[in-house]
Amino acid sequence: MSKTGQNMYKNEMNTNVLMKEIARKWLQSKREHVKASSFCRYEHVVHKYIIPRFGMYVVSEISKKELQDFIDDLQECGLSKSTIQGIIQHANQIIDFAKIAEETKYASASKGDMKLVSSKELKRFIQFLRIDCDESKLGILLVIYTGIKVGELCALKWGDIDIGKSEMVINKTIQRIQDTSAEELNRTRIVITEVTQRVIPIPSILLDVLTKYKGKDNEFVLSSNSKKFMEPRSIQYKLDAFCRESKMRRTSFSMLRDTFAVRALELGIDTRVVADVLGIDLENMKKYIPYIKIDIDKSVCMEKMNGI
Repeated sequence: MSKTGQNMYKNEMNTNVLMKEIARKWLQSKREHVKASSFCRYEHVVHKYIIPRFGMYVVSEISKKELQDFIDDLQECGLSKSTIQGIIQHANQIIDFAKIAEETKYASASKGDMKLVSSKELKRFIQFLRIDCDESKLGILLVIYTGIKVGELCALKWGDIDIGKSEMVINKTIQRIQDTSAEELNRTRIVITEVTQRVIPIPSILLDVLTKYKGKDNEFVLSSNSKKFMEPRSIQYKLDAFCRESKMRRTSFSMLRDTFAVRALELGIDTRVVADVLGIDLENMKKYIPYIKIDIDKSVCMEKMNGI
């Protein structure tokens, strides 16, 4: 295809079309200008990573934060830095192809504005999840109420949950890593790795549904199977489907984890407790402070100093 042909494609593009449509046209524009091996890699990245994540997005909705969340989720899946850079480079090229405004074109090193689920949205979504609840919905509820990572959720077994003590132990995570033993390029495999153990109290509101679905100690919570676990990518697809079904805007597990942290702080839970539950240090808690919405009467607070 000539450069004129490529420009023709660009002129047809606008930011009010779906990303999957733009991505396919971008691939068409590349087919005759790159080696067959390169085109296969482009096609692989588009269909395995970009379309599953952003395919149903209107291009103008893909912001810096959306791209940064994508990077975070790819890191959570254990992809190498170079693989993630390649994926994001292709995503940016597709966005550029659709003439996205400069400010939404690139995922910057800074996080940008943190996206949270509003209290109203969260309450409505929780109600949806509790109706006709299943293992996947239960897992999402656990993330909402405890802030655990998606990899930790996928590795969680019923033996890690003590309903009698209302607590669970987090000591493993599931990650997708580069398979260096494979002959094929971009081959990855899923592994379960150990993480620093932490004990998380379970809010009483979850005990009834946990009791209902409790399986054998050696079974994974999400799959009810002792040998087969659910991958982070698979439970994200489930979350996407539940968001569509409940008419809630698309969210991610990173977004639910951030929302947990901010809501916990707004409810007055000690910062050290929230950090311990999340498994992060106090320094990393600073990123949540600007998003706390709470009316504080400084006079009332300072009156507490009378007790020193």
